[in-house]
Formats: sequence, structure tokens, C-alpha cells
Amino acid sequence: MFQIAFEYYRDLFVNQSLGNNIRNAAVIEIVPEVFIKSLKIILPTYFISIVLGIILGIIQFIVRERKIQSSIHKFNNTIFGAVPDFFILITVQYIILLLMRAQLIELDLFGDETWFHLLFPIIIMSITPTFYISNITYHSLLIEKDKDYVRTALSKGTGHLAITLKHLLWNAWPTILSYTQTLMLIIISSIPIIERLCFYRGAGHHILLAIKDKDTYLILGLLLPFLLLVLISLWITDFIKYFIFPTSLEHELSEDTISDVNKYRTVKFIYQFLKTFPYRKVAKFMYHFSKENPSFAFGSFILAVMIILAVLGPILPFVDSKLEGFNIRYGENGELVKPPLPPGDGHLFGTDREGRDLFSKIVLGARETLTELAVIVIIRFVISIPFGYFASIHNGARALLGFSNSMLSFLPTILLIMLVAGMPSIIESYSRYPLLVFTIAILDVGRIGEIMRQEFTKINKTDYYIASVSMGTGWYDIITKYYIPNIYQKIIYIFISDMSRIMVLLGGLGILGIFLAQNMVFTPEKGYHALSLTHTWPSLLSNSLYDIQIAPWLLFYPSLFIALTIIGLNLFGAGLKDFLDKRRYMKNREEAEKDETSVSHISSWVTNDSGKKMSV
Repeated sequence: MFQIAFEYYRDLFVNQSLGNNIRNAAVIEIVPEVFIKSLKIILPTYFISIVLGIILGIIQFIVRERKIQSSIHKFNNTIFGAVPDFFILITVQYIILLLMRAQLIELDLFGDETWFHLLFPIIIMSITPTFYISNITYHSLLIEKDKDYVRTALSKGTGHLAITLKHLLWNAWPTILSYTQTLMLIIISSIPIIERLCFYRGAGHHILLAIKDKDTYLILGLLLPFLLLVLISLWITDFIKYFIFPTSLEHELSEDTISDVNKYRTVKFIYQFLKTFPYRKVAKFMYHFSKENPSFAFGSFILAVMIILAVLGPILPFVDSKLEGFNIRYGENGELVKPPLPPGDGHLFGTDREGRDLFSKIVLGARETLTELAVIVIIRFVISIPFGYFASIHNGARALLGFSNSMLSFLPTILLIMLVAGMPSIIESYSRYPLLVFTIAILDVGRIGEIMRQEFTKINKTDYYIASVSMGTGWYDIITKYYIPNIYQKIIYIFISDMSRIMVLLGGLGILGIFLAQNMVFTPEKGYHALSLTHTWPSLLSNSLYDIQIAPWLLFYPSLFIALTIIGLNLFGAGLKDFLDKRRYMKNREEAEKDETSVSHISSWVTNDSGKKMSV
């Protein structure tokens, strides 16, 4: 693969040719046509996201002290800022198809011929990047509001709106625009998924077909303009950082979730426990805790439901653990019915094409999905934390970390996984599953490692750490007394946030038909195609190209559970961070009050002993 790529790009620069695809058509004639189609979506989405994101961030900053507006801000960030765009697209398409079947509207939903086919994906794709830029804008303005020039302007009687627009935004915009490369990566990552679901035949759609056909020349030819787009956005970022406002580097935001003998004894113990359990006290505690920490409580509830489904799913009475389907059967009125059946008629979420209950498939796939998610993130952190530590104390490791982080930022992760999964040596390999799991884990090691490096560097510069090292403290005591107490909360929060990122990635791979574990089979209808060997939620989205038109509920409900898991993880992570911050604040406050009390006792003792007033 690498030899082909080298020869391909050497031929590009020497002979100015992109070669021919497997159908002997000139790649240089295919790439401009399909890429211009994708560019019609990418560029408007890019500029709309920047403009609307900055406006929304300014509005959120202005009304930040209003309680209702703050709640709306959190709701928007939780729903639109965290939910993957493919779920929003599937939901909107499902609603439109229901309205079309009820003959309430008439619309040509799929294709690339009309203005609607262009406008619809632009609107959907702009949602996530817009809220991303709005968050960057909001936090950038928060950083600027405590500067001295703001206090000076307020003392002169300048209004808050004028200060925000004239001073804060002017000083914050270099930081905002420095994220143009990340914004472009977000948009490019969504292109293959959105084009597949909308039947929009652009570069994203064709690169997926080229990977499935193993058309190497076409793959490399289509990747080239995407790389140029990312490179141009990187040039803009670097130009802003190093030439216009070098100080924006300082403001760059950091990403700171039983044996038979004991059987009756166990039953008796459970009975006694349930009998004496203080239900009222627990209910009262849960009510007050949920009222004070709504995000933490709601996120915990969602994750608890998902874990219960994963653990107890196969034994639940309303779950068909055998997944027995049917080809044809009689309905309630005696008519013959064929799957897939819509929701209802004894099937809460409908059935799939083999007549199997979709709700049961989702419940049975919960354990596999959450386990796969946890394994990937654990591998990533097991590599990232030591990597970040060594980078904080060794220049060579720091250079290697920076190199790996920058190299992997030129191409979206989903395209890299598509390329690796489409390699001939990986397609039918018995080691495909562990290889792809490890690949997904290491692709973002640079980002996590950099966050860990920053945290370790902060600790290494503290006085208590320097004093402990000078006294000859062992590495075990340093780790347990200084590193772990100071970074474990950060690790938990990033761990939970990273799980939601991986879930979005796995969902996108599922829509594109990229399975971590698969078997190649042949059928007369589809020819040779991949069949997933797992029952994860992303694998249920693999027939998106066909199901979105005929049975959209087959995409909606698995994507709904993916979205709910992402929302639960984000709410739990944000709520946990707020909860721990409150506890730290209360602890510091109690210690400060305790110190003041001690000082007052000493002052009182000195005064009573000497008979004179003395200040201590």
C-alpha cells in the first residue's frame, strides 16, 4: 500500500497524472467533478459555522448570568453540541418520511440534483460545528473579561455590549480562528456519512465505494484534495498564531466522564435487606442531590439504564434472547405480512428484514457495545498517561508526542480507519478485530498525551514536588502522594468525554459499513459483501443505504441509543466535574474558616493572658 502511494504521488509530480481507476477511467477526470460537489457542501458549512458560532457565543456570553438563559445554553450544548449529526439527520429524515407516507408533504428527499439536496445536508452538517465554535467563542470571551483593560472601560462608563463587541471580541478572535483546522476536520469527518445517508454522490460517497472496490488510485486521488483542504486550514491557523497575534498561543483553550449451599441464605439476606432498607431517606437524599446536581443525576440515570440493559438484558422477560425471526406470517386481520414490520403489533421498535425483534437486538447488543467502547478508551489511556509523563520530563519524548499529534491531525480519524480497514491484508484477517481496536485507540493518543503532559508539567513546577525530589522521595511515593491526587479527577473527566467521542466514531463507521469484526459472504442480491460478526449498535446501522428509504426505523432506534449514551456520558462527565469542583470549594472554605477560628482563639488567648490587645 505504501509503495503504491509513493509511486502514485511520484507519478503525479513527474507526469502530472493521477492514473486510471479499476474501470480504466482517468482519475484526474473523476476527482474534480465529485470533489466540486462535496466542496459545495463543505465551504458553506465552514463559513456558516464560523459566523453563526461566533454570534451564538456572543449571545451566550451576554446572557450568561441569567438563570433561564444558562439552562438553555446547557441544553443546547448537551443536545446539539454533543449528539452526532448522523442521528439528527436520521431523525429528520424519519419524520419527513412519515409525513410523506401520510401524504402531508411531497418532497424528493434523496439525490443531488435539486437545491434542496444541497441545502439539506448543509443545514444538518452546520449544527455540530456551529456549537463547537460557539463554545470556543464563549470561553474565549470569559478569559478576556477579567483583563485590566475591561475594568478600565467599565470605570469610564462604557456599556457591557460595547465592551463585548469592541474590546473582548477583538482580542478573542485570534483564539477563535485558530481552531479553523479542527473545524475543517469535523466537517470532513461528516462528509462520507452525510453523503451516504442523503444519496449525495460527492467525493465522500465515491471514496467509500473506492475503498470497497479496493481501487487504490481513486482512493489516493480523492484523498489529495481533502489533505489540501486541511493543509489550507492549518496554514490559516498558523498564520494567525505566529504572525497576526502571537499571544493567541497563550489563550489557546485546553480540554480541561453462587453455589447451591448458600442459595437460600443469599435469598434470606436479600429479603432482610429489602425489608430494612430506608426507602424514604434514600428517596429524600436522591431528590435533593438531583436538585443540586441535575446534570450529574440525569447522566448517571441514563448510564445506569444502559448498564442494566447490558448486564440483565438477556434475562429480561420482554427480550427475545434467541432472536427468532420469520419470513412470512398472518397478521391480526388474517392478511399475510412480511418483514420488516414497523413499530407496533407486538414489536416496540419494529422488526428487521429477517423478522427479528429490533428492541431485543438493541438490548442484546448493549453489553458488546459498551464493552468495546470501554476497551478502546482503556487502551488509549494506558498508552497516553505514561507517554504524557515521559514527555513532561524528557525532550525527546516531548518531540515525539508533538510529532505524532501533528501528523495525525492532517486527516480525519474516520478516513484513516476506513483506509486501514480496507487494506487487503486486514479485510479477512483473523486478527482484524484486535488490530482495528488498537488502531482506533492509538490514533488519538497524541491528543490525550498532550493533555497529560500539561498536567504533569504543572505538578513538576510546584514547590512541594521540587522539595520532595530534593529530599530523595521514591517514585512510588511521588506518584501516590503528588501525581494521582492532583490529576485523577482530570483523568476521569477526560476518560468519560473520550468515550462519547469513540461512540460517535463507531456510529459513523457503522453507517459506512466498516465493521471491526467481519466475514465476507456472497449473496445473489449483493454479491460479495461484509457481514458483521458482532451485534453492537453501530453494526445495526450498516444497511443505511437501503433501510433509510424502506424501513427508516431500523436506523432511527439504534442511532437513538447511541445518541442517548453520548448524552449520558457528556452529562455525567460535566456533572461529575461540577460536583467535584463544589466539593473542593466547600473543603477549601471549611479549611479557611477553621484557620480563621484558630487565629481568633490564639488572639483571644494572647489578649487574656497579657491584659493588652495584641494583633497576631
